[in-house]
Order: sequence, then C-alpha cells, then structure tokens
Amino acid sequence: MISNIDDSPRSFSYEIDILESNIGSDPEVFVYASGPSNGEVKFCTRVSTWEGSIQIAMRETQFTFRYDLRNNNFAMSLVSITNATRHALDTFVEVDAGVFPCQCSNFECVSSTPIAQNSMIEICLEPTKSTTHITNFDFKIDAGTDYSYNPVAFGTNGWETTNSATVVREGEGANSDKIMITTPVVPHFFIENHAVINVSGNVFLEFKDGKTNFADFEMYEMQIGLVQTGYRMGCLKRLFSRFGLNF
Repeated sequence: MISNIDDSPRSFSYEIDILESNIGSDPEVFVYASGPSNGEVKFCTRVSTWEGSIQIAMRETQFTFRYDLRNNNFAMSLVSITNATRHALDTFVEVDAGVFPCQCSNFECVSSTPIAQNSMIEICLEPTKSTTHITNFDFKIDAGTDYSYNPVAFGTNGWETTNSATVVREGEGANSDKIMITTPVVPHFFIENHAVINVSGNVFLEFKDGKTNFADFEMYEMQIGLVQTGYRMGCLKRLFSRFGLNF
C-alpha cells in the first residue's frame, strides 16, 4: 500500500506499507514465496513529470522485501531498493544550470535589432553550463495578453515545430550546444502596431555524460523590438483617409 504522497515543488515522496494479511492471498503478482511462510515481496514504482499530455521524464525504483512469518512473527530483512538509471530524475542534485537566449545569425549572438514586417526572426538557445545540453523545449512569441504564437512545442522524443515555416537547427563543432530557431513574426503583431514582442519558453536540460541522474526544467525569456507600421488605424479607415474624408 502506497500512502502519504507529497508532491511539493521540486520533490516527491511517498510511504510504502506491507500488509502481511494479504500475503497469503496474493496470486504471485507481488509475493514470491520461498516456502509456506517465507519469501519476497517485489514491486516497482514510477514517478513521472508531465508537460500537458507529454511525459517528459521518469524515475523507476524496484523494491524487494524479504519476509518470514515463522514463529508467528512478521519480520522484514535484507530490504533491497534499486533505482533505475535510464530516464532517472534525481531530485537531490543541485546544479546551477540554465539557458541563455539571444538574437543570432548563423548560431552567433548579435545585437538586438528591431524586426521589420515580413521578416524572419532568429533566436539561439544555449545552456549556461557546458556540462548540460538541451533535449526538449518549447518556444512562444506574444505581446502580453493580446495574442500568442507557438512555433515550437514539446514533443514525445524532442521538440516539434508546429508549422512548415519554422526551422530548428542544432549547431556543430564549437556551437554544438546551441539550438537556433528561425520563424516568421506573424502579421498580427504589426497590424496591432506593437513596439515589442516577448520571446519565451521552457527547456529540458540533461547532463551530457549520461552518468549523472539529472534533469531540469528552466525558463527563458527576452524582448525584441518591432519596426512599427502604424497599421492599427485599420485598412478601411486608411482607405477613406486617402480621399480626404473625415472618419
């Protein structure tokens, strides 16, 4: 029986109780008898993290409890607990890891430049620690609560673009830790005459060596200016204004 589950931020804990009264009636699902009164109770647990409907990471733990019911006593001995290493999520590892976003060209950061209408935006993401790499991420462009555009989303086996106009590339050589996103700035932001757009998202980081059980979510965010067009007055109003009519 698993009880007292605590899923407070950045930790997960639970208690496991063995109900000895159920040992005799278990149909060899959890109980593996060595004799009429002794044997082992075996089971496993899985703790998973999710982003919406996508399972991002998991930690599996295998338990083996040896029991002895002889002499009318319930005794546990030689308890074995084995943590799976694959996709393991170690909540006790503290790493000052993060991700740095920047406007870029060919994987090199450049000074922030306002984006003109009908232009593509290029953003690079790079882990702040050379020992980590990005395995999954999402990417959003918005202008407050007015409108948001999500060209990249979390996927089951890595990031996924949501439209054919968006391209995600991984760097090579000295830029092997970087990811570059190229996507259009949709017309809505120019029609509404926004001066600034927000670029934000979350990344999933893991250690490169694969030996340390570490996985972490980190958020990134930056702002980029737009070349204003003055379109907010509306197409019909601008058409009438060209004929000198008051509107």
